[in-house]
Amino acid sequence: MGPMGETFTITSKTTVKELTKRYPFLIEYLPTLSPEYEKLRNPVLRRTMGSVATMEKVAGMGDLELGYLMSSVAEEIMRQTGDSVIVEGVAPTAGQMEEDRKAALRAIIEELHAGGDPEDLKARFAEVIANISAGELAGVEQSLIDDGLPEEEVKNLCSLHVEVFKEGLDKGDLPSMPGGHPVHTYMMENRAAENIVADLDEALCDLGDPPDEGAFTSRREAILGQLELLSQLDVHYTRKENQLFPMLEDHGITGPSQVMWATHDDIRAELKGAIDVTRQGDPGASIERISAVSTAVKDMVYKEEHILYPMCLETFSEAEWSRVRDGEEEI
Repeated sequence: MGPMGETFTITSKTTVKELTKRYPFLIEYLPTLSPEYEKLRNPVLRRTMGSVATMEKVAGMGDLELGYLMSSVAEEIMRQTGDSVIVEGVAPTAGQMEEDRKAALRAIIEELHAGGDPEDLKARFAEVIANISAGELAGVEQSLIDDGLPEEEVKNLCSLHVEVFKEGLDKGDLPSMPGGHPVHTYMMENRAAENIVADLDEALCDLGDPPDEGAFTSRREAILGQLELLSQLDVHYTRKENQLFPMLEDHGITGPSQVMWATHDDIRAELKGAIDVTRQGDPGASIERISAVSTAVKDMVYKEEHILYPMCLETFSEAEWSRVRDGEEEI
């Protein structure tokens, strides 16, 4: 096994001898790619033939595509040792590119949890998603879930997308749809929600810090009215859950649905909590809960318009949008 954390480069001219001397476990791994490689288990053959058996020749011997052989060997080395492996001279396969993105996103997630520098991570995230669509990004996140990343962790990542990765996601234009299209309706509702949240934010500022009890008492009914209005978001979220999420799942995309559904439930609970404490007349608790609601609602608007809607527009057919429109009317 090579020293941990080193960088190793594989080219079409890299030999079996060089590879197996540095990474002996490849002697057992190569035969899993092609039965032709069983002979490489023979130490005499490896000594004599290994020094002239380049990746190019080995690919021909095993009737494998050179890029597939090199990227498979690279993945096995990284999996077993933690070394970074560069494959030179061959365009990466789609599978290798997805694996690279997954590895990069996983590393970013881990560094975020370890308190890494947000500016550095923001730049790295922008680089990872520079040439991929919202749908592909969702696919990579789905793949991380399939690999066993807990849903709660992915939910945290989704929040971090908004907090830490806004600049990277801002490169995507907001979807602009004609009136009557479901996405146009959702976005009009988001504008209404943002206006309510802005009014609530303004009310909290006016109350001061610490809040003035008299001002809170005089404005409590108005604040409750705004919170009740904001509670209509429940219908907005229910439509996403019953309409958009099942259709995404039909296309094999379940990650965003699971994460957003869990966040919808959090916002519903936060809203209910904010209404309850405001009714009870505790200014401090009320301000704390309303601030949490405000942040959560604004974050969800951002996730919808930069991640969910572009992904749906990229994925759904016209016939599927017609089904969404019909369902909207029923709801």
